[in-house]
Amino acid sequence: TPLPVPTGPVATAADIAADSQRAHLEEAVSNSIFILCKEEKWADISALIASNPILAVAPMTMANNITTTILHQAITSKGDVGARAGLVKFVLSIRPSAAAIKNGYGSLPIHVLAQRNCKMKSKVKEELLLALIHAHPSSITVAGGVGARNPLHIVFTDYISADLCRKMLALRPDAAKMRDKKGWLPIHVATSRHCSPEKLDMLLEAYPESLAETTNDGKTPLMLAKSTATKQHPNRTLLKALEDRNRKGMAFASPVRGAGLPAEEVEFPPPLMGDQGHRPTKRPRSLPESDAAGILLGLSFGGGFAAV
Repeated sequence: TPLPVPTGPVATAADIAADSQRAHLEEAVSNSIFILCKEEKWADISALIASNPILAVAPMTMANNITTTILHQAITSKGDVGARAGLVKFVLSIRPSAAAIKNGYGSLPIHVLAQRNCKMKSKVKEELLLALIHAHPSSITVAGGVGARNPLHIVFTDYISADLCRKMLALRPDAAKMRDKKGWLPIHVATSRHCSPEKLDMLLEAYPESLAETTNDGKTPLMLAKSTATKQHPNRTLLKALEDRNRKGMAFASPVRGAGLPAEEVEFPPPLMGDQGHRPTKRPRSLPESDAAGILLGLSFGGGFAAV
């Protein structure tokens, strides 16, 4: 079943530039908001954002001195998926530029959501991935995290539907040509993770030469598919497809409908109402309840920020 088409604002370059300079949380406010995130009080956070929208893009500093945002925290939480998805949609509706803010590890929200350890059902996850893409289309070609991978690399570490793969490549086919820190293209990740021949052909249509491209340590897609084959995942179908493509010199069907189309002509699903995935973060020192309540109460009247 095709994923539904999204609605909602799209972040412009001007929005992203302005919001990245606009908000800076005072330390006490940052601690208080972060505590609410860790306690999964998403309804309270939504109310704060509604009264003070700049919170949606304001960075917070965790106890390990790594910056994060409300959007990153909603994605990395392990709690109620519906509430977390609702907050993601709400944040994107208030400030689509939140999709363009990296955390302290250099990851956009889409990099975090695309990872295997994100605790969401695949349908919800894919709809939110495309909601983030809708808000910030160029994010597909942004390298992030310690591995310098783009979202197309990362989604292939987990299950990815043919529909999601097609839409991502239709909007940004050049993502298939990007290498990560180890010289891996998305096709290298895909073939090492038992992708289907259908998705293999989508990647090959976007970048036909990738069939013979090697990683920094000299591995081709076929070599990776062979090296990761196991008794449980023998990769027979994928291996046959790769061998056929090599023999036929890349003569294959063209499944990426809409590749190269303008962004407005590519259909995407709506965000849902409602991890960083690197290292576990320490819980910040809790503020006394009365102090935290007083600080957060002031946010609804526009307080708690210093201009940058």
